[in-house]
Amino acid sequence: MDEHRCGHDEAQQVNSSRSYEPSVDHRDAMAASPACAGMFVSRVYLRPGIGWAWTICPACAHTTKEVKVAA
Repeated sequence: MDEHRCGHDEAQQVNSSRSYEPSVDHRDAMAASPACAGMFVSRVYLRPGIGWAWTICPACAHTTKEVKVAA
């Protein structure tokens, strides 16, 4: 997994037509919402030809929790 995208089927890429700063604000608001509680939310990254995006993934969040419990 790179720092932005993973291979989980549950992962969703969120695309933004906004400029960088508003995209970061949107991502931050999404990450803080109850709907995304506990999910992995990547940093905002540039998708050439598409614009700014970020990835959310519930499976990555579960993997992270399992690693912490095992440690």
